[in-house]
Amino acid sequence: MGVRRVILIHWDDFFRPLSKPLRALPYAADDLDLSIRILDELAAQDGVALQMPTVWRREDPWM
Repeated sequence: MGVRRVILIHWDDFFRPLSKPLRALPYAADDLDLSIRILDELAAQDGVALQMPTVWRREDPWM
């Protein structure tokens, strides 16, 4: 049994209230575009789905 899906969490700026639109952490903390690009490539190589959850939408990690 291997990994079929990876759900990315804590990519957003957690110092910003959830009442405002989500945005990535400042570049000094992480280059999100580069990180996602690398993760996309690695996931594609291994046939793994990469998922970013939507705020306030219930997710089932076991689906």
